[in-house]
Amino acid sequence: MSKWILVPVVLIGVVVTAYGCLHWSPLLAGLAGWATLWVATTGPSVFGRARIAPGTMVDPAEVRRYRKEHPGSTISDAVVAVAASRSSSPEQPSPAPSSPEAGPLPRTQAD
Repeated sequence: MSKWILVPVVLIGVVVTAYGCLHWSPLLAGLAGWATLWVATTGPSVFGRARIAPGTMVDPAEVRRYRKEHPGSTISDAVVAVAASRSSSPEQPSPAPSSPEAGPLPRTQAD
């Protein structure tokens, strides 16, 4: 089943269930409602899922930059592209907390 056909199928199921509640027996209306819920919960997702390795961190600013550079791309497309570019390029180490680039350390209650 195509992912976009799911939306009209569920809407038709809701209408049939509502009609069944008014004009059919409760058993037939219940079966129509059950079938609608089953299709809605087991069908393909309308929203994409980014296929990246678990635990991969992607910077939201990089995703925004990618989407500005590639109009029409989805968030999932941008996440996958940014994750792929990060895995292909060597990771740059973050500055040590004591270096001047890192900025001042946060204050604590004892300060």
